[in-house]
Amino acid sequence: MAVTSSSSTSSRTGSTLDVSGIVSGLMQAENVPVTKLDAKISKSTVKITTLGQIKSQLSTLKSALVDLQTPANFTKQAAKFSNTSVATAEFTATATAASYQMEVTSLAQPTIWNVSGFTTAASALAWYNAAEQSNLRTALTGADATVLQSTTSGFVLSLKSKTLGTDFSFNLSAADIAAGITKPAAAYQTATSAVFKLNGVQFTRSSNSVSDALTGVTLNLASTTTVGTPITLTVSNDSVSARTKLDALVKSYNELYATYKSQTASSMDVATRGILNSDFGVNSMMRQLVSGLMLPVTNLTGGAWSYAIAGGAAASAEAQKTLTLANTTGLTEGMFVTGTNIATGTKIASINAGVSVTLDTNIATGGSAAGASINFYDKGIGSTDLSSLGLKLLDTGNLAVDETLLSAASSTLQARLAAGIRIGYSSTSSKDLSTQIGEMVFSGGLIQDRIDKETSSKTDLTKRKTTLQEKLLSVQARYTAQFASLDALLFKLQGTSDSLKSALDGLTNSQKNN
Repeated sequence: MAVTSSSSTSSRTGSTLDVSGIVSGLMQAENVPVTKLDAKISKSTVKITTLGQIKSQLSTLKSALVDLQTPANFTKQAAKFSNTSVATAEFTATATAASYQMEVTSLAQPTIWNVSGFTTAASALAWYNAAEQSNLRTALTGADATVLQSTTSGFVLSLKSKTLGTDFSFNLSAADIAAGITKPAAAYQTATSAVFKLNGVQFTRSSNSVSDALTGVTLNLASTTTVGTPITLTVSNDSVSARTKLDALVKSYNELYATYKSQTASSMDVATRGILNSDFGVNSMMRQLVSGLMLPVTNLTGGAWSYAIAGGAAASAEAQKTLTLANTTGLTEGMFVTGTNIATGTKIASINAGVSVTLDTNIATGGSAAGASINFYDKGIGSTDLSSLGLKLLDTGNLAVDETLLSAASSTLQARLAAGIRIGYSSTSSKDLSTQIGEMVFSGGLIQDRIDKETSSKTDLTKRKTTLQEKLLSVQARYTAQFASLDALLFKLQGTSDSLKSALDGLTNSQKNN
């Protein structure tokens, strides 16, 4: 805040100078350094906010990557009924993937007795309480008792068993009958058990929630089926979870990239120039992310991915492309291959099961000698895409789900994710992309370091501003005192001038009169 004069006019009548206005004008020039500091502080504040947003978006991206790299997320199964108004299902454990036909004959329900003849609600409750103290205690224990007013002066005691599929009965005493209390000829609702069939096998249960008919699945029955018209229960791998988590990865990356792109934009126009324009740290971060995404997606578990070269020679004489292996279990066409003198990006072109693999590029002379180890990586990104996950990096810099690639990968995607993958894994650092992102946002990490430095800079700027403002207060006081003194002197001189003028005027008038 600029330091200004406390008043706009001189307080003394007849003042010659506008002391306040003069001081205010001088202080505007003195406040220029403060204004410049304010601009720097404001810019620093925006930088800190923007870096904080990037940090938050990085954390979200990290979570999305971790979700894709957590095998337990993809071992889940899904169950779906063809008619959810009849029944729904939920998993309690791993179930066998299969399809079942289900018919529901009846649902489990309680017994309901309605006892009438009561003239007041109190008498109905009194009867119930007395009954509980008699030989009806066992029969009525566990029942919900509700008093309903059926007419202006008539009340009904409604008794409903708390246990489904369990009937209970009671008898009225002579006194009850004499009092006009009547027992219904039959229950309003008779207790029944749930009866249903799975693939023709009949089950009877006392609850509509059945967890012991199908291993790992709880069946929740809601209504009966039409005779001869069963519904279908399908138990399968939950492929929806894979697509959901892929979409989450795409969304989190693109939100981060949008922030990066806008905040690092170069422009001659200050209004459109990004606050992080030419920020080396942030640019380095994005290069690291893109580089990580461009690395192959590799399996963590589910088979050996390092194979020993067998036979007397590393490669065939024919074009030096064929490797004789001890086994080829788990290998598929398109896998990336690394080894001594094998060019980067080399892939498996074809497989001779249990014997050898043929590569799509030649092996340099002396490369991958017999007995040496050669590494294979699951179908991954290659140089341009994330096809093994159904993803691709667009020319715009955005990440997208490619429906064609996803469809091609869908048959094995769930199983591969359930086996475990690592995205952006660097063998040199033994870190995947999610770990690298975590290090960026940790204390001392690339982004957190930028935030800490910017915060420190803002603190220093604020201190400098405070110190300068304190000095300017003294400058303002000095200016005010100086011009007030000058104003007083001018006022005094004006008074002297006025007296002299008056005397001269008097002398002139006297001479004229003479």
